[in-house]
Amino acid sequence: VRPSIVPDSITRDHGPGASAGFIQNVAASPDGMELALAVAEPASSRLNVMLIDSIGNGESHSVASFDGGYNVLSMNWIDRDTLAVVIYPSAPPAQIATNIGTVGVQSGGLYAIGITGLVSIAHLDRIPCRLGPLSFSPNRRFAASAGNSVAAPAVVDLQNQTCAEIRATAPVKLLGWAPDSSAFLYAAVNDQGTLSAF
Repeated sequence: VRPSIVPDSITRDHGPGASAGFIQNVAASPDGMELALAVAEPASSRLNVMLIDSIGNGESHSVASFDGGYNVLSMNWIDRDTLAVVIYPSAPPAQIATNIGTVGVQSGGLYAIGITGLVSIAHLDRIPCRLGPLSFSPNRRFAASAGNSVAAPAVVDLQNQTCAEIRATAPVKLLGWAPDSSAFLYAAVNDQGTLSAF
């Protein structure tokens, strides 16, 4: 009989790091020491972004909170100190107590969350295209969006907040960036209906 391994659960819905809701997305930090969780809390109509210690005792804390219901389309670590989250509303925000520290969001899009020291949240609200799952360039100036059923694949200039559409059927599979951030590889279904790499 081949021995089996039963892994320990670091986090789960209504468990450590997500005691009040459901995990919509998860991303490991570049060094693997922390997990970022996007946790939807239906009872309070809120989305919390949590950090959880992945190798210690599983302690967690919130770094950002968004009023309302959201679909989390992408969550990445841009670097060791910054999370990038793409969210779009799934329901209108509910009224909550004014003494709770949250960020009221009227529209979705890309948010950069600085987690070191005093937490900062920046909304890149001038990006004109709807975003899907993102892959960031090594120099962190660009992001490739895979697209989805309501968003075309695109390349985003994060510095100038502009978009250039990729003429391919969404979603594409983002494979990786050149070390100098000058190009990236992706796979997509071509006009003949077969998968090709570009």
